[in-house]
Amino acid sequence: MNTFLSQKWMRLLVVLPVLSLTFGCTQKFNDVSATVQEAYGNYIDVELTPEEIEAVPYASAYLKIGDQKQVFVVLAFAEQNPLTGNTQLKWVSADKAMVVTENGHIVKTIGLQTTNLAGIYGDVPAYSAPSVQYSLSYDWADKYRYGFPAKVQRSRQGKETVITPISSTTTDVYTEVVTFTSLEKTVENQYWVNGKGEVVKTRQHLGPNMVPVELTILKGYSKS
Repeated sequence: MNTFLSQKWMRLLVVLPVLSLTFGCTQKFNDVSATVQEAYGNYIDVELTPEEIEAVPYASAYLKIGDQKQVFVVLAFAEQNPLTGNTQLKWVSADKAMVVTENGHIVKTIGLQTTNLAGIYGDVPAYSAPSVQYSLSYDWADKYRYGFPAKVQRSRQGKETVITPISSTTTDVYTEVVTFTSLEKTVENQYWVNGKGEVVKTRQHLGPNMVPVELTILKGYSKS
């Protein structure tokens, strides 16, 4: 194990639990990003070893935007969405970017080098039925575009194995076709779901004509 890396993460053990209680404060968010940057600031477009991943005391993932280099992100916050009652996971990078997921869906982004998602609203069904339809509403931060309705058709496509440095997981692969009715545009997203119904990998377009965002879970979130 990398002893130097482990010592860096000891600081996170102290900082993150405190900050998780006060996510709404911008300064606290900046503090988290600065601490993460100190711990793994150079971990860009690299494959971490199993030892390095296990040394991190929090859930973690790889984040990749379009053809850009992948970055290592950690779960800094897990908070309840007051509208749905579901847990939202907030993944933070060293350069102060954030991706928020709920039931495997990316529902908000901050600081990405692309058009950021201000929010996705609506009930997302569990990954169980082979085919399902539902509706969502999209908000984008760029040019303050809000309230765009979308109809979603999700279907199960088959099985694939998702391999990371610390795991090999058999998954069901779901594809969803998202149609933005008012824009007459369509995008296609993919989800890799394990036997517990948890999304362990996703590749999503945040909206029409936007590059895909891919999130691969390394160490998953646990409530315990």
